[in-house]
Amino acid sequence: MITDLTKDGYGFPRLRSGLTYLPDEHRIGVAARNPAEVFLYGHGGTLEGTVALAGIAPRNPLIIQYIPGKQQFAIWPGGDENSGMIKIVDRTGAFIRSIDLSSYGVSDFSFAYFAPSDPSGGKFLVFPVSYHMALVVDLNGHLLSSFDYYAAFDLPGGYNPFGVTQITSGPGPGAFALGGNDASEIIIFSLP
Repeated sequence: MITDLTKDGYGFPRLRSGLTYLPDEHRIGVAARNPAEVFLYGHGGTLEGTVALAGIAPRNPLIIQYIPGKQQFAIWPGGDENSGMIKIVDRTGAFIRSIDLSSYGVSDFSFAYFAPSDPSGGKFLVFPVSYHMALVVDLNGHLLSSFDYYAAFDLPGGYNPFGVTQITSGPGPGAFALGGNDASEIIIFSLP
Protein backbone atom coordinates (compact mmCIF):
# COMPACT_ATOMS: atom_id res chain seq x y z
CA MET A 1 0.00 0.00 0.00
CA ILE A 2 1.23 3.46 -0.89
CA THR A 3 -0.93 6.47 -0.24
CA ASP A 4 -0.62 10.22 -0.57
CA LEU A 5 -1.75 11.69 2.75
CA THR A 6 -2.09 15.12 1.18
CA LYS A 7 -5.15 13.89 -0.76
CA ASP A 8 -6.94 13.90 2.61
CA GLY A 9 -5.77 17.49 3.17
CA TYR A 10 -2.90 16.63 5.49
CA GLY A 11 0.72 17.57 4.97
CA PHE A 12 3.88 18.32 6.92
CA PRO A 13 2.38 21.01 9.20
CA ARG A 14 -0.18 18.48 10.52
CA LEU A 15 1.57 15.09 10.34
CA ARG A 16 4.34 13.85 12.61
CA SER A 17 6.91 11.16 11.92
CA GLY A 18 5.24 8.69 14.30
CA LEU A 19 3.87 5.58 12.57
CA THR A 20 2.59 2.31 13.98
CA TYR A 21 0.95 -0.85 12.71
CA LEU A 22 -2.27 -2.27 14.18
CA PRO A 23 -1.98 -5.97 13.18
CA ASP A 24 -5.34 -6.97 14.62
CA GLU A 25 -7.04 -4.37 12.39
CA HIS A 26 -4.56 -4.36 9.46
CA ARG A 27 -4.25 -0.58 9.71
CA ILE A 28 -1.43 1.94 9.82
CA GLY A 29 -1.59 4.62 12.51
CA VAL A 30 -0.12 8.04 11.70
CA ALA A 31 0.55 10.67 14.39
CA ALA A 32 -1.07 14.05 13.71
CA ARG A 33 -1.02 17.34 15.59
CA ASN A 34 -3.23 20.40 16.09
CA PRO A 35 -5.37 18.68 17.31
CA ALA A 36 -3.50 15.59 18.49
CA GLU A 37 -4.86 12.45 16.83
CA VAL A 38 -3.90 9.11 15.37
CA PHE A 39 -5.11 8.75 11.77
CA LEU A 40 -5.97 5.15 10.89
CA TYR A 41 -5.36 4.10 7.28
CA GLY A 42 -6.67 0.82 5.87
CA HIS A 43 -5.05 -1.64 3.51
CA GLY A 44 -6.12 0.33 0.44
CA GLY A 45 -4.61 3.59 1.72
CA THR A 46 -7.97 5.05 2.74
CA LEU A 47 -8.41 7.07 5.93
CA GLU A 48 -10.79 4.85 7.94
CA GLY A 49 -10.88 6.55 11.32
CA THR A 50 -9.16 8.65 13.93
CA VAL A 51 -8.28 8.36 17.61
CA ALA A 52 -8.46 11.69 19.46
CA LEU A 53 -5.58 12.33 21.88
CA ALA A 54 -6.57 15.75 23.21
CA GLY A 55 -6.65 14.45 26.80
CA ILE A 56 -2.94 13.61 26.81
CA ALA A 57 -1.36 15.58 23.99
CA PRO A 58 -3.43 18.54 22.91
CA ARG A 59 -0.86 19.60 20.31
CA ASN A 60 1.87 17.26 19.28
CA PRO A 61 2.18 13.45 19.59
CA LEU A 62 5.69 12.66 18.38
CA ILE A 63 5.91 8.88 18.62
CA ILE A 64 3.13 6.30 18.72
CA GLN A 65 3.39 2.54 19.23
CA TYR A 66 0.40 0.20 19.19
CA ILE A 67 0.26 -2.53 21.86
CA PRO A 68 -1.81 -5.22 20.10
CA GLY A 69 -2.55 -7.60 22.98
CA LYS A 70 -3.97 -4.75 25.03
CA GLN A 71 -5.43 -2.70 22.14
CA GLN A 72 -3.66 0.37 23.50
CA PHE A 73 -1.34 3.03 22.19
CA ALA A 74 1.92 4.08 23.86
CA ILE A 75 2.64 7.71 23.00
CA TRP A 76 5.39 10.21 23.62
CA PRO A 77 3.32 13.40 23.49
CA GLY A 78 6.26 15.81 23.29
CA GLY A 79 6.45 19.17 25.06
CA ASP A 80 8.24 20.10 28.28
CA GLU A 81 5.34 18.90 30.41
CA ASN A 82 5.80 15.39 28.97
CA SER A 83 9.58 15.19 29.22
CA GLY A 84 10.53 11.53 29.73
CA MET A 85 6.90 10.37 29.71
CA ILE A 86 5.21 7.61 27.76
CA LYS A 87 1.43 7.97 27.97
CA ILE A 88 -0.75 4.88 27.54
CA VAL A 89 -4.23 5.32 26.06
CA ASP A 90 -6.86 2.81 25.06
CA ARG A 91 -8.11 2.23 21.52
CA THR A 92 -10.56 5.15 21.89
CA GLY A 93 -7.84 7.56 23.08
CA ALA A 94 -8.86 7.54 26.77
CA PHE A 95 -5.90 7.99 29.12
CA ILE A 96 -4.93 4.88 31.11
CA ARG A 97 -1.59 5.69 32.75
CA SER A 98 1.91 7.13 32.36
CA ILE A 99 5.34 5.55 32.37
CA ASP A 100 7.91 8.01 33.71
CA LEU A 101 11.41 7.49 32.30
CA SER A 102 12.85 10.71 33.74
CA SER A 103 14.37 8.89 36.73
CA TYR A 104 16.70 7.20 34.21
CA GLY A 105 17.80 10.60 32.86
CA VAL A 106 15.52 10.36 29.81
CA SER A 107 13.83 13.48 28.42
CA ASP A 108 13.70 13.35 24.60
CA PHE A 109 13.68 9.85 23.16
CA SER A 110 12.58 7.36 20.55
CA PHE A 111 11.09 3.98 21.49
CA ALA A 112 9.71 0.71 20.13
CA TYR A 113 7.29 -1.79 21.66
CA PHE A 114 8.29 -5.48 21.62
CA ALA A 115 8.12 -8.77 23.59
CA PRO A 116 4.35 -9.02 24.14
CA SER A 117 4.83 -12.23 26.17
CA ASP A 118 6.60 -10.34 28.99
CA PRO A 119 4.55 -10.64 32.23
CA SER A 120 4.05 -6.85 32.26
CA GLY A 121 2.45 -7.00 28.79
CA GLY A 122 5.56 -6.17 26.79
CA LYS A 123 8.74 -4.14 26.75
CA PHE A 124 9.96 -0.85 25.32
CA LEU A 125 13.38 -0.33 23.74
CA VAL A 126 14.18 3.33 24.47
CA PHE A 127 16.84 5.45 22.76
CA PRO A 128 17.41 8.70 24.68
CA VAL A 129 18.70 11.60 22.63
CA SER A 130 20.57 13.16 25.56
CA TYR A 131 22.98 10.28 26.21
CA HIS A 132 24.20 7.05 24.60
CA MET A 133 22.61 4.34 26.74
CA ALA A 134 19.69 2.47 25.20
CA LEU A 135 17.25 1.15 27.81
CA VAL A 136 14.93 -1.84 27.92
CA VAL A 137 11.99 -1.25 30.28
CA ASP A 138 8.85 -3.25 30.91
CA LEU A 139 5.36 -1.80 30.62
CA ASN A 140 5.54 -0.82 34.29
CA GLY A 141 8.63 1.29 33.58
CA HIS A 142 11.08 -1.01 35.40
CA LEU A 143 14.59 -0.96 33.92
CA LEU A 144 15.48 -4.47 32.70
CA SER A 145 18.76 -3.78 30.89
CA SER A 146 20.78 -1.13 29.09
CA PHE A 147 23.67 -0.87 26.63
CA ASP A 148 25.86 1.85 25.14
CA TYR A 149 24.52 2.11 21.60
CA TYR A 150 27.32 4.47 20.48
CA ALA A 151 29.90 1.80 21.33
CA ALA A 152 27.76 -1.14 20.14
CA PHE A 153 27.13 0.44 16.71
CA ASP A 154 30.44 2.36 16.42
CA LEU A 155 28.59 5.62 15.82
CA PRO A 156 30.15 9.01 15.05
CA GLY A 157 29.77 11.91 17.46
CA GLY A 158 26.55 13.89 17.07
CA TYR A 159 24.44 10.90 16.04
CA ASN A 160 20.87 11.15 17.36
CA PRO A 161 18.33 8.35 16.96
CA PHE A 162 15.02 9.49 15.48
CA GLY A 163 13.09 6.27 15.10
CA VAL A 164 13.32 2.63 16.10
CA THR A 165 11.05 -0.29 15.28
CA GLN A 166 11.07 -4.03 15.70
CA ILE A 167 11.22 -6.15 12.55
CA THR A 168 8.38 -8.66 12.85
CA SER A 169 8.50 -10.58 9.55
CA GLY A 170 10.72 -11.37 6.58
CA PRO A 171 14.41 -12.13 7.06
CA GLY A 172 15.45 -11.25 10.60
CA PRO A 173 12.23 -11.17 12.64
CA GLY A 174 12.96 -10.01 16.18
CA ALA A 175 15.76 -7.65 15.12
CA PHE A 176 15.35 -3.87 15.24
CA ALA A 177 15.86 -1.02 12.78
CA LEU A 178 17.17 2.34 14.01
CA GLY A 179 17.24 5.58 12.02
CA GLY A 180 19.60 8.48 12.60
CA ASN A 181 19.30 12.24 12.74
CA ASP A 182 20.30 12.84 9.13
CA ALA A 183 18.14 10.02 7.69
CA SER A 184 21.03 8.74 5.58
CA GLU A 185 21.28 5.29 7.11
CA ILE A 186 19.36 2.63 8.99
CA ILE A 187 21.07 0.34 11.49
CA ILE A 188 19.71 -3.23 11.76
CA PHE A 189 20.61 -4.91 15.04
CA SER A 190 19.61 -7.47 17.66
CA LEU A 191 19.62 -6.82 21.37
CA PRO A 192 22.80 -7.87 23.18
